Amino acid sequence: MVHPDRPTLIPATADRVDAVASRLASGALVALPTETVYGLAADAEHRAAVRAVFAAKGRPADHPLIVHLASAAMAARYAAVWPRAAAVLAERFWPGPLTLVVPAQSTVLREVTGGQPTVALRVPQQPFTLAVIEKLGRGVVAPSANRFGRVSPTAAQHVVEEFPTLELWVADAGPTPVGVESTIVDLSRLASVGAVVLRPGAASADEIAQTLQAAGLSITVRAPVHESVKPAVVGSERADDPRVPGALPSHYAPTTPLRLWCREAYRRFVETATGAEAVAHAVWFPPDWPQTPGETLRLPQPEADAAIAQQLYQALRTLDASGAQELWVALPEGDSPLLTAVRDRLRRAASR
Repeated sequence: MVHPDRPTLIPATADRVDAVASRLASGALVALPTETVYGLAADAEHRAAVRAVFAAKGRPADHPLIVHLASAAMAARYAAVWPRAAAVLAERFWPGPLTLVVPAQSTVLREVTGGQPTVALRVPQQPFTLAVIEKLGRGVVAPSANRFGRVSPTAAQHVVEEFPTLELWVADAGPTPVGVESTIVDLSRLASVGAVVLRPGAASADEIAQTLQAAGLSITVRAPVHESVKPAVVGSERADDPRVPGALPSHYAPTTPLRLWCREAYRRFVETATGAEAVAHAVWFPPDWPQTPGETLRLPQPEADAAIAQQLYQALRTLDASGAQELWVALPEGDSPLLTAVRDRLRRAASR
């Protein structure tokens, strides 16, 4: 049953593909699962539908969207130039959590590009969503299905909670397996600055550089300043970097103030804490971190990198709903691409 004033959960099953594709073609919005987070999807070539995404999220009009494709072959519909580097990376990482920024066709909606000469493209690794896009015959924009700047949704129920009064089909495929948004790499300035990682994710700058080198391409890969890996080159952000989703200084934020801890800083705090000025705080800590006065809720942070990433946004949502005055979260230690992405999201979430 479709509700005219609230979301409707539907199973992400093969018998629903045609109906969901038809709904998107009509200009309606549908929340679709991906391997990273749930996206608020619209036909990428339907201007009114794309504008409806911005309105529902409260998203700034100049903030570009990623176009999700059914296959690399569909990229020609949106990319004015498809360099060999793009073909090599698509072959290695698609379907999967890597977004490629390339020069855009003049026909791509300005709302999609944010007024820039580039377009961001990826093929998600989610069978239902791929089938829907294939049936639609064109790409869909699908930014995270939450209000702008808030915690991303990794379960269908999160979408329902974000948009309680929006008429919206939400295709439920269960929790998303990756849990953090895709890596974004800019390939639009290869001749001048090389390939530039603009947002960290499951695909690391190191993996991207190795993939290009293995294909015989001599292209410098510039990583975010905090991702000190080789053969990627570490560098600060440039003024001419394209705007991309999820790269604002404050993003992914709960409503409650978020405080981040490294192990050593927390150890020193515990040694000196008296409890006299304790504030009520809910925590996502490794199990061996000691409790301090004022702790009202503790969620155990897992050890495995993949589990930390997969549980990140669910943990933030649970802590945020606890009623605590502050949220305390341990910054996970390690150099894996997933942990690099988790730290990136947490630092942006804490800077609100």
